[in-house]
Amino acid sequence: MCTYIRLLQLTGNIYNTMSRLSTNESMLRNVTLIEANSYLETWKIERYDFHRWRTWMGQYWYLSLYLSALYVTLIYIGQKWMQNRTPYSLKTQAIVWNVVMGIFCFTGFYRALPEVISVLMGPDGVHRSLCIL
Repeated sequence: MCTYIRLLQLTGNIYNTMSRLSTNESMLRNVTLIEANSYLETWKIERYDFHRWRTWMGQYWYLSLYLSALYVTLIYIGQKWMQNRTPYSLKTQAIVWNVVMGIFCFTGFYRALPEVISVLMGPDGVHRSLCIL
């Protein structure tokens, strides 16, 4: 129940923030990121200016609609293009894709596991991980 209520609150906060983006940039400063435990040092690739990117995404939100429409259009055109052609042999590309995805998933697991263990082994374990921000 507490997770459902928190999800509704989070959705409302995102909606309220998006509706105020164009009027006042300082409204974005009330968002905090959950800090990792002190034993987990962040990698260089994990450090970015969260507020700058959030502001940019808020100002140019409509680009996602254009890109989605372009994507659906290209899927339709690609299907028509390949309708009477012989299929491409993409075995090498599929192998490379799967290796890269495997590395990406392992890296995510490697980075998340210490944090998950620390939360679950801490006080209130599962309750804290699901119900407390």
